[in-house]
Amino acid sequence: MPNSDEWIRKDEPPEEVYLCLLDVLGFRSFVHGKHLRTVAKALGDAKAKSSQEIPDDVDDEHAPESLMFSDSVLFWADGEDASHLDGLARTAQSFYAALFQDGLLLRGAIVRGELSIASEGEVIVGEGLIRAYELEQGQKWGGIVLDPRLSRDGVDGLDDLHDQGVLVEHDVPWASNPSPRPHTVVCWPENCQVTRAELREAFYDSFPKMAEDGRAKLAATLQFFDEYA
Repeated sequence: MPNSDEWIRKDEPPEEVYLCLLDVLGFRSFVHGKHLRTVAKALGDAKAKSSQEIPDDVDDEHAPESLMFSDSVLFWADGEDASHLDGLARTAQSFYAALFQDGLLLRGAIVRGELSIASEGEVIVGEGLIRAYELEQGQKWGGIVLDPRLSRDGVDGLDDLHDQGVLVEHDVPWASNPSPRPHTVVCWPENCQVTRAELREAFYDSFPKMAEDGRAKLAATLQFFDEYA
């Protein structure tokens, strides 16, 4: 685990790790329209399934750990080499696909940055978490982007993840710029056994009073789904 209580008690900087922050889209609608236990069970089931689907060639030490809180899920791989990135990206891909089976959509980001989880999960801080949150909030669709800094830095493991279809290039719309821009993203439709109609239904469940902004998010997500499903 990234620096635990030692980081709080001493003047040690947080460690750099790969992490992925995911938020459930339209969570407020689910809270009011569905029993919270149903949503919580879906999150737990998706986490268990994604753990089971990590390939055998990803060692246990490279499989990510996780925390769930409210409508957010945090995965982190306790390291920053290619194997840790591989395990994290594949987990994010399978988690998204598994959760979608229960009609829940996600938006998130994978970054490399500082993270400290202390006091058995009671304290979570780090620049990496802030970076992931900013990237997650800025997207105008349902998907998971890879921090552009990782592509720019040419980190180890990216080529292999592209070759395996875990990562792909796609034009993503952002709140700060309505014109979609090319980004490296997690290809969640690859392992998702759902139809286009079910995707539309999931979006309308998440945003029952869908305004123009919601329709734009739906259109962008459908375009991605149509290309890679």
